[in-house]
Amino acid sequence: MSEVIKSIESLKCGESISIIYNGASFILKAYSGYTEKIKYSIWKMSGIQGMNVDKITNKYITLYDFNMMGQKSSYKMEISKISII
Repeated sequence: MSEVIKSIESLKCGESISIIYNGASFILKAYSGYTEKIKYSIWKMSGIQGMNVDKITNKYITLYDFNMMGQKSSYKMEISKISII
């Protein structure tokens, strides 16, 4: 398991870590969902754009969001390209 995944999974509700992905800075936040399982979201440091984390695997963090029309979009962040700052 990579250090990035360990760092993410060690977060408690309300905690966050700063990451860099492809030269851009993000904040990954942990929060409580409707169940006892911790949920995560990723936000750009320069703005209000954010996406929810769907799943974390050894290769990718899969993200999703819904636009104003209710259309779902998704994106995969490659774990090997993520640095914790």
